[in-house]
Amino acid sequence: MHSVNPETLSALLDLLRDHSPSVVAAAREKLVSLGEPAVVALRKAAAGDDARLRVRARAALFDIRQAAAVESLLQYAALPAELLQLEEGAFRIAQIEFPDLQRAPYVAILDSLGDQSAARVSAFTTPIDAAGEFGKILAKECRLQLNQEHFDEPDNSFIHRVLDRRRGIPISLATIYLCVAQRAGLRLAGIGTPGHFLLRYGPPDWDVYMDPATGSALRLEACIRMLTVRGFPVAREHFEPVAPREIFSRMCANLVGAYERRRSQANTARWARLRDAFRDRNPKPGKSGP
Repeated sequence: MHSVNPETLSALLDLLRDHSPSVVAAAREKLVSLGEPAVVALRKAAAGDDARLRVRARAALFDIRQAAAVESLLQYAALPAELLQLEEGAFRIAQIEFPDLQRAPYVAILDSLGDQSAARVSAFTTPIDAAGEFGKILAKECRLQLNQEHFDEPDNSFIHRVLDRRRGIPISLATIYLCVAQRAGLRLAGIGTPGHFLLRYGPPDWDVYMDPATGSALRLEACIRMLTVRGFPVAREHFEPVAPREIFSRMCANLVGAYERRRSQANTARWARLRDAFRDRNPKPGKSGP
C-alpha cells in the first residue's frame, strides 16, 4: 500500500465541496483510485460538520469499499472450480452492493433452518415426502416465496435481502435451499434448466425434483411439462446438476439484465464484468434465465 501526501488528500477533500458536478466527480474518482490510503481522511470528513462534504465523503467511502469487494470477487472467480463454495460466493456477490454486509445474522438463520430440516425431514421414509416436508419448512413456514410483483428487482439476487424480505427469484431461493440442505445433511443439487432454476433431491434414480419458487416436490416428467407449457421445451439432458461457478455466472447475468432494463450503465458494466469472470469456458447449451 502506497502512502499519499496529506496535502494531496486535503486538496481533494476541498474539491469534494465544489459546486461543480464535474469537479466533484473528478475528485471522487481520484479518491476512490487511491483506495485505502484515502479512507482515514474520508472517514474524518464523513463525520465532520460540513454537511455537503459529509455526504460526498460517505459516497466516496462506499465506492472504495465496493471497488474492494469487486476485486475480491474477481479473485474468487479465478480460483479452481473445486475451491468455489456456493454460500461463500453468494455472500460475496451480495457484498458488491452491500459492502458492509455482516454475514453472522444470516448464517444463524441458515443454521436454524438446517437444524429444523434435519430433525423433521429424517422422519419421512419416501424421498418425495421428505422433499415435500423440506419444501414446506422453507416455502410455507419460513415464507420463502417468489417475488412475483417485483421479479426484476436487483435485491431478489442477494442472499441476505432474500432472507430479510422472504422474497426472491428461483436461483436465489434455490441457493438458500442448497445452503440449508447442506447443513441438514440432505442431498440437494442445483438444476439450471432453461428459463427456470430447479433442484434435484437425492440421486437421479429417486426421480424427485423441487421447484424453489413454490417449495413443491415434483417428478421429472412434471418438471418437463411445466417448463414446456411456459415456453421452454426441455429434455432430460437439461436436468444435469450445475456447479457453483455456473450458478454465480447466472446470478450475475440476472443482475446485468435487471440493470440494463433500468438503464444503469455503470451497474450493468460492473455485473457484466463479474458474469464474464465466472462464465464457464464450455457452457452447456440452453442454460439461461432466473
